[in-house]
Amino acid sequence: MLIDRNFDSIISMKKLILLSLVLLTVPTFASLSSFEARLHSSSFPPDTKKTLLELPIKKELRRNLKIRVLVFPHTLRNDWRHGKKDNAKTFQLISKNKDIKINNKNYRHLIFNIENNVTSILSRENGYEEILEISLPITIKLKSSAKILRENNESKSSSYKNTIRISNHNNGFRIINTMGLSEYLKGVVPSESSPSWPLEALKAQSVAARSYAVFHKLSAPSSREYDVDDTARYQVYTGVSHHHPRTNKAVMETQNEILTYQDKVIIAFFHAYSGGETDSAKNIFKMRNIPYCKGTLENFTNNEILKVLPKSIHWVIEWNKTWDKKKLIRKLKSLKRFNSFNEDQSYDVKVTKRNSTHNGSIKNMTFTQGKTEAQIDHFRLRSTLGWSNFNSYHFFFKDQDENILDFKGLGWGHHVGMSQWSAYYMAKYQSATYKEILDKFYFDTSLTKL
Repeated sequence: MLIDRNFDSIISMKKLILLSLVLLTVPTFASLSSFEARLHSSSFPPDTKKTLLELPIKKELRRNLKIRVLVFPHTLRNDWRHGKKDNAKTFQLISKNKDIKINNKNYRHLIFNIENNVTSILSRENGYEEILEISLPITIKLKSSAKILRENNESKSSSYKNTIRISNHNNGFRIINTMGLSEYLKGVVPSESSPSWPLEALKAQSVAARSYAVFHKLSAPSSREYDVDDTARYQVYTGVSHHHPRTNKAVMETQNEILTYQDKVIIAFFHAYSGGETDSAKNIFKMRNIPYCKGTLENFTNNEILKVLPKSIHWVIEWNKTWDKKKLIRKLKSLKRFNSFNEDQSYDVKVTKRNSTHNGSIKNMTFTQGKTEAQIDHFRLRSTLGWSNFNSYHFFFKDQDENILDFKGLGWGHHVGMSQWSAYYMAKYQSATYKEILDKFYFDTSLTKL
């Protein structure tokens, strides 16, 4: 049996998930940041080879940026806001106001389907159905909102405005929603935070989300049809379905404001909660040239924030995960270094390196089974087990025996950049302004107008 003594001393100091997510982000994650979701790492998007990007010189180009968002299909295994993976071969487009205009004709309800590699589009009106002769791709300008109804996923289906482009892609469909930056953020901020939060916290979220969006707009490959998708791979976007007056207000009161470092837009990473101390992008993501995302202590203790949060969401601050050793090694065998491990045989795990900060949380571990040995760090462990199965990168052993590994951890998400629950606490209980919140988490940055 192995007990991590460090953890017990520390504790002294993004399963009601749906209830908690009403209050938190996800995610971002960047999001739960939003919260975060991605197969290899929660909210670490692919377009981050550079960490600082020049803004367009012409102000009119900067202020009139259009964001192209991939909204269908969703390819994550499971996403709290969007549900399970979509069947890319079918969806329905529904408008209450019959303003889906294609080839100068308006429709209320269209059914798109692919069967035996043949695309069909069906109009349904007052119980009657008509096969339409429409070729893809098509671009539709929506005067009012239209819902994209996902097969067997109706409760997770969202409605959209502005422009949508429907095309064939990989023997399925692809839908891209294009809009101005403010309209995009009105669909992001209520999905990455809660409208009930203090306005200053929502404004901080708006600026971080806008900076994140502009960065990815500028870094998106020119060959790609979209700039971001709508999941926590980037930041969670749900069209107009979750618009709220308070989050709209936060977006508009910070209109055109972004964060820059030496006049260049930053990747404004954010996450649900740090666990007491944020981390650097260098330590978590192995990103070197990102001086504005360093680690910093929260302005309060975990005990102080636990006192003001419902017990049902205390797992966001401090969590416990007990893993069956067979199941855990089965997951790790997806990594080449663990191929020689036998899941039916016992093995031992020991801590071989700790973080010098973050309460001495685990940095590296060694797994040993007879003469077979493999090492893994905190980042690879969480990304391999899955973000929803392992809440954060700051964790400790509490217990180990022949059958189980018992982990204790702090926070939710990747720990880099703005801690969203901290923004909530600082605004509500410390009267912090959104500028003070942003200054806390993004070092040496400036609030810049597009």
